[in-house]
Order: sequence, then C-alpha cells, then structure tokens
Amino acid sequence: MTIRPLKALRSLLRKRHVSTLLISNRINIAYLSGVKLSFGYLLVSAAKAQLFVDGRYTEAAKKTALPGISVRPLKQFSQELKNFRHCAIEADVVTLTQLQNWKRSSKSTKYVHTSGLVEELRRKKMPHELRTFRRSQLLCRKVMKTIPLMLKVGMRESDLADAIWQKARALGAEGLAFETIVGFGSNSSKPHYRAGATKLRSRDIVQIDMGFTVGGFCSDQSRVFFVGAPRVEWQRTYDAVYEAKRAAEKLLKAGVAVKNLDAAARTVFRMRGYKDHDFCHALGHGVGLEIHEAPTLSGKSDDVLQSGDIVTIEPGLYFPGKFGVRLEDEYIVE
Repeated sequence: MTIRPLKALRSLLRKRHVSTLLISNRINIAYLSGVKLSFGYLLVSAAKAQLFVDGRYTEAAKKTALPGISVRPLKQFSQELKNFRHCAIEADVVTLTQLQNWKRSSKSTKYVHTSGLVEELRRKKMPHELRTFRRSQLLCRKVMKTIPLMLKVGMRESDLADAIWQKARALGAEGLAFETIVGFGSNSSKPHYRAGATKLRSRDIVQIDMGFTVGGFCSDQSRVFFVGAPRVEWQRTYDAVYEAKRAAEKLLKAGVAVKNLDAAARTVFRMRGYKDHDFCHALGHGVGLEIHEAPTLSGKSDDVLQSGDIVTIEPGLYFPGKFGVRLEDEYIVE
C-alpha cells in the first residue's frame, strides 16, 4: 500500500471544507495508516496524521505505519484534541459515550458529524487492491469446487461448514469473511441461516454462501448443489435464478444506475411467474476490506456504478418451509 489513500483523504477533506478528521473505525485506520489494531485513533489534518495507540501496539505500529503517519501514545490523545477548534468524527461509528468523553476532555473543540468519507475513498479499488481481491476470489472458487466431494448423506450442516473452513485455511485463507451459511433442504429458504444440526438426505438441495479473507480482502460467493436427481421445481427455480443473475450481469458497467440491475433481475422472475417469491434483500453489495461496502445494488438506491467498484450480484427465490435458491458472484466494475 502506498501513501495515496492519505493524500486522497486530505484532498477530499479540502473539498468538503473539513479541517480535521478523527478516525476511529479500525478498518479505516488500517486502510490509511497500514496499521491493524483493535483500538486506537487516527487524527488527520492538513499538517499531520497522528496515530494514537496503547502499549500493546506501539512497537508494531512504528514498524508498519506508512510514511506520513506519526505514532503517539494513546494517553496524549485528549491533550492533542485541544489543539483543534473543529474536528469531524465518524458519526456512524462513534458511540455517545465516546463523544461525551471527548467533549469533557476538550471543551473548546466543536465536533462535526460526518459519514462515509474514508469509505468513499475505499470504494474505488487501486490496482494492487484488485490483485489482492482476486486472490481471495480465486481461493473461494477453489473451495467451492471441492464441495461436491465433501457432501456425505447423514452429515450435519455444521459438519460441512467446518469442512469448508478447514479446506479454505489449507489453501491460505486468513479468516472467514462472515459465518459460512450451509442450509440443507427447507433451510435453504432462509437467506441468513446459520448452519445447524440438520442432516443431509439422499435426495436433497444444499445452499452454500461463503467468503474468506486473503490479504485483508473479502470474497463472497453462493452456490446451490443437488444430492441425487433434482426435483423438477428445484431445477426450474435454479434456471430462473441463473437467468436473473445473467440479466443483471449484462448491465454491469461504470455509469449504470444500480436500480437498473435490480430491476433486470426481478423482471426475469416476474416473467417466469415468481413475482411473490423473489429476493427480500438487495440484489448485491460492494465488497472489499469489509464484506458489505458501498454501493448497495438496490431498487431503492440512486447510486451508480463506478470504475473500480467490486460488487456482488446475488438474486434468489425463496419458498418458506420448502426450499430456496440463491446464486452469487463478485465482479469488478470497469
């Protein structure tokens, strides 16, 4: 990672007439400073960028901090705040207790609520970030290809989830991007189901939704597998979801309104007679250092796709108590 994110942030702050930004989101801190931690503050102004950490991170932070980042003891944070008359904060991250404590320790500082400034920069992925993402994406695809060999009649959903993680870790995954979703039979109709004790039957439908982190970047893919010959209604539903996904994929291009992709997928379902069973979630979402980032591919959004976005497309059809089908892949917008 280069110093470019910090320079880009300062440019954005000037455009937004923000003199100082206090960053407490640990993902944003790592993105700008190069330092991964569980707690700390990054204070960015036109003159300097100061990373405040406690003794747990001091040595490591000094070794890994990017050029232009000065590492300081956390105990000096409150005193430094007093040097700023105005300070913008990440309003969707900061707790009320934190804000009250800052106001007490620095009564002359006025705190301005902002949202999504660093996330706006993170949305456009740099070439080295795209390369890292592709490693995560490829690893997820490799794991997905091995799932048919893992499926054993009588195994529990949780057994398969464990096997998936073991395979991913063996291939180099750093962690789970989210808790792996494994749904057998009627559990496949629950979009955010948690793998449980349900056992795989000799003729069953299996919904998998999984993702891993590699180099800090997340992957996110969904597939459906059939054990034995699929029932006619399963296959018909699968074909409809696949067609809806392809319809949205064809519109994937910078400058296209995200609502158009959502509409394209739902139009396929209406034409196939599935209007009352289409997905109760957005068509997709951005992916990066976090599993859900901007943009959200929703029919309610006025956002447009940008070059450098990484997004998912994941239409689904759900029949509560019976079965469901969701297919998902990640895409780089150009």
